Amino acid sequence: MHLLSYDRCSGWFQATCIDLSEADVETLGRVKGCRWFCSKCDDQLTIQESLASNTDKLSLLTTKLETLVEKVPFVESTSSTSKQNIYDDSYKFEIRITGICEDDSKPEFDRQLQDKDKIENLFKDLNCNPLIKDCRRVGKKIPGKSRKLIVTLNSIWDARTIVSKSIQSRLYQSHGVLILPGLSKSDLETERALLRKRYELIQSGIEKSSLKIRNLKLYQDGEQVNL
Repeated sequence: MHLLSYDRCSGWFQATCIDLSEADVETLGRVKGCRWFCSKCDDQLTIQESLASNTDKLSLLTTKLETLVEKVPFVESTSSTSKQNIYDDSYKFEIRITGICEDDSKPEFDRQLQDKDKIENLFKDLNCNPLIKDCRRVGKKIPGKSRKLIVTLNSIWDARTIVSKSIQSRLYQSHGVLILPGLSKSDLETERALLRKRYELIQSGIEKSSLKIRNLKLYQDGEQVNL
């Protein structure tokens, strides 16, 4: 009976238990430098070799990535605000609506529900049924005067379609309601500056009806006013 000692785990096994004949055992004994592993140790060696190979590949990829990063020019923004403006396109999902009456007698939550119902009915008149994600009043609250509504829709396409159909159907002439596209942050700042300038001109004695704001520009009797 032949016993074999494994070179890795030092275990001893009978040749017949591991399906080795006497001829196989004699052959192994004659081969110089021959090492013998059990199946468990052999699996562990295979895993270790695979890990070593993957580690080498990962190291190579890391080196290539570091080289690529060094070649990419880095441009630092002058302010955090400019970074935010580059990626903030949420205004494209918005529309601005003026001319919808605001009920001052109801609580804020009830007014919001009422505004949403009015907007949905308005959209039905335009043969549109977009998903309204949010609607809110903006501007200073003045008794007896309705504030502008900012409506956020589910897609940019919905916003563009609503604005286009409101123009085609002459909504302002028929309902007294004006629908305009949303404004970016920079355009909002420009609009605020124009409104301040308009207020200053009115306070100075200029007739209110002669001042018009169109396309983010202020006009007096048809002539553009510089800020």
